[in-house]
Amino acid sequence: MAGDRERSEPAVAADANRRRTRLDVRSRIGNWAFSLVAMIVIPLFPLFVEAMKNQGKIKGENYLLTSAVLAATFGFTSEGSLFRAAYILLFLASLGYISTLIRRQVAHPVTVHTVRLPPGFLLTRP
Repeated sequence: MAGDRERSEPAVAADANRRRTRLDVRSRIGNWAFSLVAMIVIPLFPLFVEAMKNQGKIKGENYLLTSAVLAATFGFTSEGSLFRAAYILLFLASLGYISTLIRRQVAHPVTVHTVRLPPGFLLTRP
């Protein structure tokens, strides 16, 4: 017990710094994991839902829409002007391309033709 009371001030300060550093590393890892979920996983959630609903098939427009959301998210959080401008341009290009795809689909609707094969057709063909 006498040894604990006789510790020097630098030793006590060093112990406090070690504890603070461990907590600082833990909080940084926690912040990194939270930002990863908030900036990447949550914007990709609609793609996961569509893939689950459509047996893994996702429309191309949804990829573009997700890229626009991710570009906007990264654009707001970037610090450099060059990166912010690049993300804004990516956002605008994605939205522009989506609007041309939508106009093209409205002007020329796609008709789907299905062929009904006789039962056992794939089994009897060589």
